[in-house]
Amino acid sequence: MSSCWLGAVTTVLSGFAGYIYGIVTKPSFRYLGITGNLLGASPPFSAISSQTLQCGARFEVAYHWRLGERFVARNSRGWLAIYDDSGNRVHNSPGIWGWNYVVGMDIVGEESLILFHVYPVIGKPSDPALIVVLSPTTQLGAWSPYTSYQCLDYNNYLARNPQYQQQFSQVCSY
Repeated sequence: MSSCWLGAVTTVLSGFAGYIYGIVTKPSFRYLGITGNLLGASPPFSAISSQTLQCGARFEVAYHWRLGERFVARNSRGWLAIYDDSGNRVHNSPGIWGWNYVVGMDIVGEESLILFHVYPVIGKPSDPALIVVLSPTTQLGAWSPYTSYQCLDYNNYLARNPQYQQQFSQVCSY
């Protein structure tokens, strides 16, 4: 009977130790800062500007106790949510990583989670623009340029540029 209890206790302790080891060796991300890259514009927004400002959040793979596979986070997924001034969520979707615009990927060292594109490139926060939040379709696991997105009319860009109102008013929120 005592060997049965010893086996049960050993099994429970081994399972608990494996669970704790899995938590301790799981990587996390350390926020490094905001990135901004100038890229060539893609249709339909290339009608507004030849360039876009791609904004992202830069992260570094980190481990709590330096255990596990160093500097690698396997099948990493990000999530993006946008809230209005009242705290209501107005948009949420899987985030995409800067390398190849994929939803899930192995991160080695550092990578940027893309937040949005700005058309046209602005010089100061009071400038009007269209802010395009990239929203991948979950079936593909990647984002194909401008097949799925949320567009926000920032500082009344469309009202100030009536030549684009008809083209973008149906795809942009005010």
